[in-house]
Amino acid sequence: MKKILATLFAVIALTFAGASAASATDPCATSCGGPYVQEETGWGSGTPFDGENWSMYSYGCNCAQLIAGNPKNDYKNGSSAVGNISFSRLSNGTTTITIKLFAAKFVDDPVVHIAWFNSDFSAFVNKSGNPVPGNFPFNSDRMPYPSGVDIVWSADGRTATITGLPQTTYYAIHTEVLTVAD
Repeated sequence: MKKILATLFAVIALTFAGASAASATDPCATSCGGPYVQEETGWGSGTPFDGENWSMYSYGCNCAQLIAGNPKNDYKNGSSAVGNISFSRLSNGTTTITIKLFAAKFVDDPVVHIAWFNSDFSAFVNKSGNPVPGNFPFNSDRMPYPSGVDIVWSADGRTATITGLPQTTYYAIHTEVLTVAD
């Protein structure tokens, strides 16, 4: 009986030890800075919308950060920043927005929502003052796009470039990203 228990214990110990060793060296779990397993809402940093929400809108002139999680708690010290957003105002009256992630990647079925406005954002919020990204004028998973607007995703899942957006004062940028679990 002692031999059977000793053998059983040895098999169990080797099984769990082998699994731990294999997962520690699994290139799929550690490549590209991952593993990216925690899905988060990402918003461009800037001025908070009214209402009980995590959303913000950015001044569309220079650059902003992409914040994952609750930016109303973290955006001022940048601890939730997972990427940078750049705004390029072109001479043809359009704006190109580039989102480059450095501490996350876009979800497997990526989506970006963008609203633009000069001062009145009421068309993009509900009665509680919370923005509704699915109602933003640009929604990358809903065709057709607004006239002249297009998006290009990088092969590595870390960059999105949106071209042909109208030039305006403010942009609300929303996306879903995968971050490294806490």
